[in-house]
Amino acid sequence: MKYSVIIPIYNSEKTLDRCLGSLAAESCPDAEFLLIDDGSTDSSAVICQVFSHRDSRFRLIRKENGGVSSARNLGLRQARGEFILFVDSDDYVLPGYFAALDAADPEDRWDYLHFSYRRSNGTQRQLTPFASDDPAVFGPVLAQAYQTKWLYSSWNKRFRRSILTEAGICYHESLSIAEDMLFNLQYLTRCRSVCMLDTLLYCVSLENTDSLSRRLRSDRRELLALANRETEQTILSAPISEDLRAQLLRARNYLLLRDIYAEAKQLHRAHTPLPQRWGTLYDLCRDFFRTRPELPRDLRCRILALPVRLRLVPVIDLLGKKLAK
Repeated sequence: MKYSVIIPIYNSEKTLDRCLGSLAAESCPDAEFLLIDDGSTDSSAVICQVFSHRDSRFRLIRKENGGVSSARNLGLRQARGEFILFVDSDDYVLPGYFAALDAADPEDRWDYLHFSYRRSNGTQRQLTPFASDDPAVFGPVLAQAYQTKWLYSSWNKRFRRSILTEAGICYHESLSIAEDMLFNLQYLTRCRSVCMLDTLLYCVSLENTDSLSRRLRSDRRELLALANRETEQTILSAPISEDLRAQLLRARNYLLLRDIYAEAKQLHRAHTPLPQRWGTLYDLCRDFFRTRPELPRDLRCRILALPVRLRLVPVIDLLGKKLAK
């Protein structure tokens, strides 16, 4: 079997038929669709059963609720395909999904295949086409993808299952923020070849305003701190060149810098009183430069770093207010 598509499902009855219908419409007999029902209490399981009875490629696997990472990990353990793909239950694949993947890699050469997508509001995010099996060439591209948050999702990427299995890579079940990024980073530091496509193969739904990625989280800072520690350990222990390690660490530090502005936005969305906002932001600015992090040298990074370095909390707070609107 060539493809295992893992679909974590939790109370997705409003969008599930569209999601599974987009996969059912694909004429790819060499695929299995693993429907991981994470303890749904609505009619999601019934919808899954309809598809599994109608199409033998669909396989329903039910479990107690444990979160999206535990659902994906169960899917990884059950998968039989040479390649792993993920689809979120409120999204869907675009027509020609598997045909485009096959055409991009007819000899199954690429360990990591990263494709473009569009959102349900019509906007698109297209990659610049790229392919290489030379780590010295694709390393900087991966570091840039990490810095620009292209690694913060799993649903627009194809993974080789043997690499995941051999390296013991799975989702961190204690994380509900940045778990995709950590998974992707662990995988990418073990890849031998990379291909990026400008082809639009996936549609991300913006309908669910209550998704974890859009919800205010009281434990956000603690989860980000955990994700940062795990990310740093991944980079430091990865079997990569020292040059790539340095590039990834600079990219990581840039994302930590951006998180300060993201925290300012979250504080405004939570209507945090001004003294508490400024106190929190001051502490974040102080702690960030305490370790003297090495940052990328581009102009955007320098502009973002200046208010943090000088602890210009009112400036950061104002930018956070604008971002929160």
